[in-house]
Amino acid sequence: MQVNIANHKATVIENGVYCFAPLNYPHITPLEIKSLLAFYEYEKLYGRQTEFVCEEHSIMAAINHAIDHPDTVKDIPLPEKIVSNGCACMQNGCLTEFVYHATDIKAARQIMSSGKLLSAVKVNGKTAVELAYEKRGSLWNDPADFFEYIMFCWGNCVVGDYVVMSDDPDGGFTPGIRFYFRYKDLLRHPGHVFDGYHCIKVKDEILLSDYLCACIVPDQYKNGLDKFVLPELASKVHYIPQNGLGVSEWSERVYNILVKLDERSTYISNGILSLVEYRKSDDRALYENWLDPGTQKGYNGVYVTTFENFQTREIRQRFFAMIRVESTDEIIGAVGISPPETEPDLAIWIYEPYRRKGYGTLAFALATKYAMETLKTGELHAGVFPGNIGSMKMLERCGYVPYPEGNIPEKHYITGEDIVQRDSIYSPGESSK
Repeated sequence: MQVNIANHKATVIENGVYCFAPLNYPHITPLEIKSLLAFYEYEKLYGRQTEFVCEEHSIMAAINHAIDHPDTVKDIPLPEKIVSNGCACMQNGCLTEFVYHATDIKAARQIMSSGKLLSAVKVNGKTAVELAYEKRGSLWNDPADFFEYIMFCWGNCVVGDYVVMSDDPDGGFTPGIRFYFRYKDLLRHPGHVFDGYHCIKVKDEILLSDYLCACIVPDQYKNGLDKFVLPELASKVHYIPQNGLGVSEWSERVYNILVKLDERSTYISNGILSLVEYRKSDDRALYENWLDPGTQKGYNGVYVTTFENFQTREIRQRFFAMIRVESTDEIIGAVGISPPETEPDLAIWIYEPYRRKGYGTLAFALATKYAMETLKTGELHAGVFPGNIGSMKMLERCGYVPYPEGNIPEKHYITGEDIVQRDSIYSPGESSK
């Protein structure tokens, strides 16, 4: 495909040409170069050559350098807002925390009753080539491989509604039904791809129970959709009155509502980490953490169950919270205090990429403070197995002291040898001795 880089009104693929419009042409940013390189790599993945066309020699030199040295642009961070030519978003740019996929009511019924968001190939049972041929006269005229993916736009963008409206371009504005996801959550999906055109897309299917943040539905569709929504998804579906808003105003309203819906209750914070409300959308990361060898070693056991069974578990702890990094909003693990009928025992789970960074000690201290000051537990226990030096140091830093009376004999989960889970205790009296 040809990529024509110039002072276009907007960045768009039309009639087999990718018209790319740098924000400050004839200058180009490293992030824009990164997008062009992603497009080049995606086209190569599907056996297509890319022809870059630009009258500005410095831009061509920058593109060729990135192709030869991809490491120079691969780590360029995504900003909170992307400003581009032709952007119709009322926030004067595309906000990157959320992405969405828009559909009409007919497709939404199928999605909600199946619990899956599917690519056009999966929905229609046709090949990508067949679908591309059928849509050859549409406004978008997408390449065949696009139909193998679920495509997304940024959370406050109006493009999704225009795609839904493209089947009836002469009709009045009728909002689509928006399926919202956190961008960072979709990065965990094994089928995610960057093609240098869409913000992200995912191949084949997405299980909504794993990833869906919210589904925003114009309330005129409620009677036609409500009965199709699976019970486990009902809390994620929100019906919003359109009240005659145009496409830009509607998009802004939906996004503002989404941000409010996504706010988690915060139990306690120290400015670096916060302990926040658990949500069902956390289950996938929690389950995968239990499959991690480091977690199994730390808890002397292997968690043997399917993800489907894991989702149906009852959380019986007197307190259970997720650990959030305030500067990035990333969820990096969880803490939990044993059920009310037991001695209060604090446990922590830090996801593998965030270990050995000091987060465990900060989060454990926060949970201890919350247990003492808010839950009024009076004392708090924590167990650790021999050899787990990191956890032993963490307990010591957080003011816990050994409590041999609480030691529990166990069998090693692999060797079967006798081992002891060593108990420690935190209480105002014990910790000050």
